[in-house]
Amino acid sequence: PYLAGTSEPIRPNQVEFINQRLIINSGRGEFYFSELASTKFYRNDDINLQNFYSAESNADALQVIKVVGNRIWLFGERSYEIWSATGTQNTDPFSFMQGSATGIGVQSERSVANIDTSVFFLGSSDSGINTVFYSNGMNNPQRISTNALENTFSEIDDPKGAIGFCYYTEGHTF
Repeated sequence: PYLAGTSEPIRPNQVEFINQRLIINSGRGEFYFSELASTKFYRNDDINLQNFYSAESNADALQVIKVVGNRIWLFGERSYEIWSATGTQNTDPFSFMQGSATGIGVQSERSVANIDTSVFFLGSSDSGINTVFYSNGMNNPQRISTNALENTFSEIDDPKGAIGFCYYTEGHTF
């Protein structure tokens, strides 16, 4: 697809899949979605009617999209918000979840990780950086890093290179 209102093609920095639709991050303030079970990102073969939504809560550009269950988490540098799949096959397959927006974003794009419905990420906000957060559903994100860990992150030359991952082993979640 093309960036909304332009003839410039999107060069997505991320692709996700939910409910038989491709979701792509434009790296700006919107995300694009394909038609059902298709690679077309526009309606009825009319490239002037593109399938996209703009992030609702903040003006920061989308850094990361993450599909968790039946929801799409949209992370900017200073905010995140959650959208839900509506289950309909019409032109509005996703909706913004009221009350899901926060003033905490993601510091490292590759730090966002999930297991089940829990999401973890290296966060940033107007208050600071280098904090690991956890959120489950629309609950307020909780700080789970310690002062010592945050101090270690502050000594790293490029914390934007942080990578998050989760796994199960022997009945335990890590």
